[in-house]
Amino acid sequence: MAQMDETTTQLVAQYQTPESVIERLRSVKAVILTGITAAGKDTIMNDMLDDGRFVKVITSTTRDPRANNGIMEQDGVDYYFLTIEQAAQKIKDGEYIEVANVHGRIYGSLVAEYERINTDGKIAMSNVDYQGAVNFLNFAMPDLLVLFVVPPSFEVWIERLTGRSGGSLGGNKEDIINRFRSAEKELAHALNDPRFVPVMNFNSDDTAKEIIDYAANGTSPTPESINQAHQVIKDLSKSITDYIAQLET
Repeated sequence: MAQMDETTTQLVAQYQTPESVIERLRSVKAVILTGITAAGKDTIMNDMLDDGRFVKVITSTTRDPRANNGIMEQDGVDYYFLTIEQAAQKIKDGEYIEVANVHGRIYGSLVAEYERINTDGKIAMSNVDYQGAVNFLNFAMPDLLVLFVVPPSFEVWIERLTGRSGGSLGGNKEDIINRFRSAEKELAHALNDPRFVPVMNFNSDDTAKEIIDYAANGTSPTPESINQAHQVIKDLSKSITDYIAQLET
């Protein structure tokens, strides 16, 4: 697919969520998972899909479908694949919750997708970065739950990171420092924003069951479990800071 022209690029850059979309979202029931990279969010979401009450939100993109492990991506399953013209029209019509320019392609979340899932009697579920999660929280949605997924320790987190990269952290020293600084920032926000519900991910199956209990059954984490998770966040943040300092010496 073609790259965006300057007019469309500006359209994306200047987009702000319309009040009409925010109003529509206030009738939506949704659970958002956020957290640092390699916390296990995608695995947890896949486990939650087995419950049947949750449906993963499908985002839109203007890039071409591509093969993953030899299987070609499908429209309406992996993404909604739109032309630039279609995406630009949806921006003009104010249909996006959020939209972004990623390497010249338009990516975004459509309010109609959340409504579609709820109309089917399901709970919309998405994996959003912490800044996007803050945007959702600021929409004052009464049936929104934002969970910050936390690895149980620095050592486990490093194991998960290196497992993704074939036994190494991947990238050069500068890349690693930048990724770790991003994790520091995310952890600091989770620690200081009480709207983020921390959930420790010892294993994805148990964590999925815990989140399902919160999101579908209306239970709440105990103060003890929140304090325990916050302590893990503090310890993890300190270990990351120390690790960065070692890399920089």
